[in-house]
Amino acid sequence: MPEIIVDINIPAQDILQYYKGLVANVSAVALDGQIVQFPVNLLRPFMTYSGVQGRFSIKYNASGKCQEINKL
Repeated sequence: MPEIIVDINIPAQDILQYYKGLVANVSAVALDGQIVQFPVNLLRPFMTYSGVQGRFSIKYNASGKCQEINKL
């Protein structure tokens, strides 16, 4: 399963846009330079009052669908 590592820093005010239904996807630059886009709801387990911060591993299946996301 392919894996991409991304650093994410989304402030709380931007996460509120997700809760308001204004944002559906997140774009991030992987450590290898690839630009990746995935549903913001995958980050829900990692959301705090200060937003979402950290380095994450995103694993995809062969068809390119996100299978798993973990905070490193």
